[in-house]
Amino acid sequence: MALNDLFTISTSREDVKYDIRVQMVEIYNEQVRDLLSEDTSSTKLDIRSSSNGLFNLPDAKMCPVQSPSDVMTLMLLGEKHRASGPTAMNNRSSRSHSILTVHVNGKDISGNVSCSCL
Repeated sequence: MALNDLFTISTSREDVKYDIRVQMVEIYNEQVRDLLSEDTSSTKLDIRSSSNGLFNLPDAKMCPVQSPSDVMTLMLLGEKHRASGPTAMNNRSSRSHSILTVHVNGKDISGNVSCSCL
């Protein structure tokens, strides 16, 4: 529902141009990997802290999206790249945490910029 609202608002506002991008990573065996990269075997990422105290993954691939269905397509791609292995509970366990981040940048006609992440 949040994605639907986001894209509805971003297309209805004529005074602001939006750039919406998605990145998807996983944390597995204490390493962060990019799930949207073409080569997932060598996509170990470093977590960086910025001067404002926030954390980011500057080397993670950011994919532009135009609709909720674009986001879902990327989520399915990322899901295919997740690490998995058997456990005592089931034959296919992810044993990892995936994180999808939606980056929204807006610029109004006066040149004011706003940035946010979901």
